[in-house]
Amino acid sequence: MINNNYQFHTYFTLFSYYSKKGVILKKIIKKIHLYLGLVFSLFLILIGTTGAILSYEKEILELINPQVYNLDYKNKEKLDKKILFENLEKNHDFQIVAIRFYENPSKPIVLVTPAAEDSNSNRKVLLNVNPYTGELLPPIRGKMFFTYARYIHLDLLLGKVIGKNIVAISTIVLIILSISGLYLYAKPLIHNFKSAMKINFSSNGKRLYYKLHTVFGIYFLVAFLIMSLSGLFWSYDWFKKGVYSLANVEMPPSRVVSTNVTPKKRENNPLDMEQTLKALEIFENSINSNYHEFTIRKNRNSDTFKVSYLEKNYPHSKAFNTMDVNPIKNEITSHEKYEDLKIGEKVINSMLPIHSGEFFGSFFQIIFLIASLSLSMFAITGFLLYKKTRRNI
Repeated sequence: MINNNYQFHTYFTLFSYYSKKGVILKKIIKKIHLYLGLVFSLFLILIGTTGAILSYEKEILELINPQVYNLDYKNKEKLDKKILFENLEKNHDFQIVAIRFYENPSKPIVLVTPAAEDSNSNRKVLLNVNPYTGELLPPIRGKMFFTYARYIHLDLLLGKVIGKNIVAISTIVLIILSISGLYLYAKPLIHNFKSAMKINFSSNGKRLYYKLHTVFGIYFLVAFLIMSLSGLFWSYDWFKKGVYSLANVEMPPSRVVSTNVTPKKRENNPLDMEQTLKALEIFENSINSNYHEFTIRKNRNSDTFKVSYLEKNYPHSKAFNTMDVNPIKNEITSHEKYEDLKIGEKVINSMLPIHSGEFFGSFFQIIFLIASLSLSMFAITGFLLYKKTRRNI
């Protein structure tokens, strides 16, 4: 009897000890979740909102620029490419370093030209051409908005040293918030999952804020983790090296920034139109119009042209196939298809679609969009919960 009492007392003491430790741990994690959320909520709202906007940049630009992306093509025939480019070279003084074509008859031909000599940026200039008339189309409206949105998303307009690190730390914070939130809501989920995932919108106050915060946190948990982990790919070299290593893909060498004070003169690689047209003919004959879009450019120090193209039923916007064409020898020297890549290579080539959710399909891209925009809701409900319970923390 004494031995049984002793065993019971021992078990009760251990249970009490670990229960108290569990309560203390939960309080610590709750405070970490709270204070990280309060400090980084504004940064996460900016990053999430701009990320959501950028994930549909192409669609938005096409929608607000019908004069460029919705050309009238009914009862019209496209100009012969040779005549089109001869007229462009004769009427306009610019070099062409690449050309993009679309299968959609309402889309323009895009000319990629070098940055202006007096420009501080090396960013190429895109000119849209009407393939039915040969006229240059008006500039695209809204591009500057997306340029600023992209800089906010990358470094909050605070520069690479400060801003980029704040974005990276905020990304890590989102991972911590996601995992700690799951831990704090684990007990209701285990006890009654169906009830834990229900939201009674007729309720109000603290209960409604809590449910909105926790339930949608569970719904978007996987999206937050994927967006955050893939986002770190562009934040830290050590993380990028780790991804390349896991994918079993050799990482390309980093660009060496020259310390030479005298800036080098820009070396462009303009297209020779006669050779380009021959390369285009070889490419188009080889794929029998099975493309959504393609871009052709000249390989440096070579007679070959590189054509990057998306097939009609492309899985996502970065699933490019590449073909090297030699117009002098009238042959295709190489042809690499996205579908033939190893899994690791597909992941590396698809980091941006993974980050936006496009990699997983249109439905998940919309889920990622809503999740990004919902960061404002998490900040608001989290702050309201803090106000309601701050005396008990």
